[in-house]
Amino acid sequence: MASLRITHVTKTLDSAAGGVPVVAIRLAAAAAEVGHQVTLVAEEPSASLAYERTAIHGFDTVNVQFCEPVSIKGIFSDPPPGDALVKAVTSSDVVHMHGVWDPVLVRAGRIARQQSVPYLVAPHGMLDPWSLQQARVKKRIAMATTHRSLLAGAALMHALNATEAELWGPLKLNSPTTVIPNGIDLRDLPVADPQRVKAMRERFGIKGRKVILFLGRLHYKKGLDVLAAAFLKVARKHDDVSLLVVGPDGGARGEFESEIVKSQLHERVHIVGPLFGADKYDALWLADLFCLPSRQEGFSIAILEAIACGLPVVISQHCHFDAVRDADLGRVCDLDADKIAAGLCEMLQSDLTMKPILERGPQWVEDHFSWKQAGALLLQHYERCLRDSPHSNDSAKRILQRRF
Repeated sequence: MASLRITHVTKTLDSAAGGVPVVAIRLAAAAAEVGHQVTLVAEEPSASLAYERTAIHGFDTVNVQFCEPVSIKGIFSDPPPGDALVKAVTSSDVVHMHGVWDPVLVRAGRIARQQSVPYLVAPHGMLDPWSLQQARVKKRIAMATTHRSLLAGAALMHALNATEAELWGPLKLNSPTTVIPNGIDLRDLPVADPQRVKAMRERFGIKGRKVILFLGRLHYKKGLDVLAAAFLKVARKHDDVSLLVVGPDGGARGEFESEIVKSQLHERVHIVGPLFGADKYDALWLADLFCLPSRQEGFSIAILEAIACGLPVVISQHCHFDAVRDADLGRVCDLDADKIAAGLCEMLQSDLTMKPILERGPQWVEDHFSWKQAGALLLQHYERCLRDSPHSNDSAKRILQRRF
């Protein structure tokens, strides 16, 4: 088949908003790197876009466009003339949407259906029962009025893990589903620099011999309250352990800081805000252990990044990442402070357990979770969507006209 014209749509490209924009950028880059024509449309830019242009293989050839913001009322109105979203969707062979609740996705879906362009929807965990309970009334209204048509009209639903697909089963979506996990590109990992790591220790005043790292948004769903209670238990047993908390405030920082101060652990807990690029990896190289006690995850790239940097991980079962337990790369625990603390203590006490992870973690990630693999699988599904679409003949004609 000739080069496909692929459009990815997401609300924002700001990685501070979580994993959704990261995945959209990476999948766009993976398709562009093997020669496809890829456009990435968003409402909001990213402060790190210039860095990503040069740091992510293939992303320099992705056509990044910004469309007019879409309000809830705007879902029902026509977009302004010349809007980037309309141009991108109407000129595409296939569209890949990231998220569920953002009005820009509903508009993109409507345009795609009008133009007979097949599209995929990747909910990124937003249809999990826990997520549906947040702002429950608004989401029920949205499903009853606008979003059911977005999901029902999808040529394919893209789940990040098998559990996610099972959890949205009660919604009785008619669209077929595929499971393709997120990945990582080991080419993007900088070489560990001891001098930079030492400088980061000094910069943040980290004195503990061992460091537990939390990397993610400081949001209630990430289990910061559980982490605070668990670290108190760890700190009582290990006086040489510090906690490094990296990520933008998603509304839970204030309460987390209060718990840390109340526990008199403020000298051993370092909340440093978001880190990007080489600074983020310095934090990963600095750490000895990674912890993510989330209440809900679609598929955490941070877990993969930690393992790729040789860190054992202690995560909650709600991360839906049983492969960690299956490959003996850490501990998957119930969402309970005692269980999380026990997992952390077990890993901290066992250098014999941690050393093999340092040695085999990167290769395990490369073998099982790479953006190259994810991109290749998605390209097969894009072609299948074109072939199976009710308007497949029209789609094939458009592609053949470009080819000959």
